[in-house]
Amino acid sequence: MVLKLGINEWPMPGRLVSAQRTRTNIITHKKRWRALVPYAVWKDLFFAAFILLAVAACALYLVRSSYRPPGPDDHPDGAETRLLLFVAVRLLSYLPPSMETPALLIGP
Repeated sequence: MVLKLGINEWPMPGRLVSAQRTRTNIITHKKRWRALVPYAVWKDLFFAAFILLAVAACALYLVRSSYRPPGPDDHPDGAETRLLLFVAVRLLSYLPPSMETPALLIGP
């Protein structure tokens, strides 16, 4: 409707609405206008790639800094994992049945 009628100014007391001034503003705006597809999409892709690379770099740094070669203290059968699971199940058994779901979903 703005392009068809040529008026998009907000009416104010004491100021006349001018279709000619609106057409001039539209032409000026069209000269500055950039298409969405080539410019905005490339900017979004660049930013998304930057964020993904930053997350990957952080993950790589954390994995490399926490790595240690296996030693004699490592348990291949996962005994400590089973012990932690046993403790967690034992603690949950003391809760009333109505509190198990909130404790498992909201607690962590």
